[in-house]
Amino acid sequence: MPPYLRVEGRSMNLQSYSRIVASISEWVAKTVSWLLILLALIVVYEVVTRNIFNAATVWVLALSYQLYAAIFMLGAAYTLHVGAHIRIGFLWERLSDRNKAIAEIIFYLVIFFPLVGAFVVTGTDWAWDAWKHWEVEPPEVTLWMEPIYPFKTILPVAFYLLAVQGIAEFIRNLLVVIRGEAQ
Repeated sequence: MPPYLRVEGRSMNLQSYSRIVASISEWVAKTVSWLLILLALIVVYEVVTRNIFNAATVWVLALSYQLYAAIFMLGAAYTLHVGAHIRIGFLWERLSDRNKAIAEIIFYLVIFFPLVGAFVVTGTDWAWDAWKHWEVEPPEVTLWMEPIYPFKTILPVAFYLLAVQGIAEFIRNLLVVIRGEAQ
């Protein structure tokens, strides 16, 4: 077996990279999951103020959209890590582990990496522009006019995390093809 496919000492290799990335994805997902509590609290606050005190807020809707989007986007790398993305089950289950790995390698090379790379580059430009101008939500969208630049930063961060997790999954699939066994 080539030395770059072995786990030895403290050297950085393909398997240790995959384990480190998996632990980062798990940590981000667990941390971001706490936003669900905040999301639930602000929605309950809105329901109470609107229905009991007849005093609707202008900020809850925008903030709830942003929190949900952050949860969704920042959880994508973890979802990839645990294999929870959608697959065509009746075809997928008939493939051997090696053929599944080959199909995934082709998918990563042809679709995943180009699309995720485009989102990282475009999202980074989008976020950078928002930070340069201290962008706020325009009044025709919300009366609150909240700062939007922190939220726009989530897109490239989420896709960067997804790209790093995708590299780990790509490596895992390469090891399955090379070694002929599932990890």
